[in-house]
Amino acid sequence: MKRAILLAGLALLPLPAALGLDPAEERLGFSALSDGKTFHGWKHPGNWEMQDGAFARVRSGGQLTFEKHLIPDDFELRFEWKASKGCNSGVYYRPGQVEYQVLDDANSPYGENPRQSAASLFFCMAPARRVARPAGEWNTARILCKGSVIEHWLNEQRVISFDYTDPRWAREVELLRIRGGDLTGRGGKLLLQDHGQDVSFRNLRLRSIPAAETLVPDPTFQPLPVTGAALEKENARVRSMLEKARVCWKEDFSAAEKVFDAWVPYGRLADGTWAQGAGKARPEWWALEEGALRGHNFPEEKHPAGISLRQHLPQARLAETGARLSWRIKFTETSRGTLRLFGLTPSPHQKDITDNHVLALDVSAAGLRLWNGNRELTGPAPNKAASKYRNTVLEQKSPAGAKPGIWHALVLEVLGREARAFLNGRQVVTLKTPHPQPLRSLSLEADGDKKSPGRVWFDDIIVEFLPTSP
Repeated sequence: MKRAILLAGLALLPLPAALGLDPAEERLGFSALSDGKTFHGWKHPGNWEMQDGAFARVRSGGQLTFEKHLIPDDFELRFEWKASKGCNSGVYYRPGQVEYQVLDDANSPYGENPRQSAASLFFCMAPARRVARPAGEWNTARILCKGSVIEHWLNEQRVISFDYTDPRWAREVELLRIRGGDLTGRGGKLLLQDHGQDVSFRNLRLRSIPAAETLVPDPTFQPLPVTGAALEKENARVRSMLEKARVCWKEDFSAAEKVFDAWVPYGRLADGTWAQGAGKARPEWWALEEGALRGHNFPEEKHPAGISLRQHLPQARLAETGARLSWRIKFTETSRGTLRLFGLTPSPHQKDITDNHVLALDVSAAGLRLWNGNRELTGPAPNKAASKYRNTVLEQKSPAGAKPGIWHALVLEVLGREARAFLNGRQVVTLKTPHPQPLRSLSLEADGDKKSPGRVWFDDIIVEFLPTSP
């Protein structure tokens, strides 16, 4: 009787982590990613410990990363996880934000949203059912990826099974893209997340899925719906992420010591000499005044004082989505301020190109002028000096001028062949051009009326991708 009671008591004790592979896993080609004793093959900043054969996050610090090799394109990962009360963690298995969610559903605020619950493909696909065990208990898990098919398992139940190229799941895939995840990515590292709460992982086993082995998505799979307050919060988060993702570059001229590292002044001296860069351009042309960039043009120079951005904008994506440029401007009564957007235009002659493709917005008390200038080679030439060009300019003007001496808000939206200018929130001019608009770099110019100096102030320049719908 005593022996029977002892055995019954032992049965209630938690099982130790299994350190080996079972025969079936060996036949499938699994390999253990941990020896249950050390962090051999793994890297962390000192906040993880080995506890009873498991990796345990015990303090803040960072993720635990498998460094031995990258995850195969087609793979199966098996593991066990245990969440503390309120825990939020995850297993990242492809580059970027592609995550098997590890969560204490009952006590974490993330648990109200099925797309963020345990075993979800976080912020993408909800599981078909909730089967996570309470905090403090071990859960078994699997991730399978073959081609474009992804499966998540939890406690021996297949809770996610879908093909991400299936149009049925386009909205879910787009949600993940907005978050920064790309399901087509390959060659990532295996990461165990530290999200601020204690969590443990053990028995991590990995195999490559051979080409001959198929993985067919479950045609009956249906994720749990996201409704009510959870959906409202998710939509608010999506809007916030879209807003942040739109900004690709900005300049508020607050870092005075770095401004002239990022910008190159240029112009023409009174004797006609072209001057560009520090030591050649007149220092009076550009200076910081009251947290803004002030340009000063001199009448005898017969050319605007200009300053151009050193770096290039992310041209490919801007060309795809379009761009919104916004900035603040102030000028004196006899001055004109200009923002120019530059790009590369293929010439009609072989592979020659010219960078004199310009979209510009002039602002003065007399009105706004939105114009597009193209400079194209007229024929092949043996060298650059012998090249001849044809210049064309298209423009639209608005009599709605801006009052001198006060700050104004300007916006220039560029998408394909159309550009639209807004003054203080009101659209004032539109220009359609024969070619897509330039999106390579930008410059600022200050000019006068040929008799008086031009003084113009620029501030808070932001370049954004035009918003897209989720």
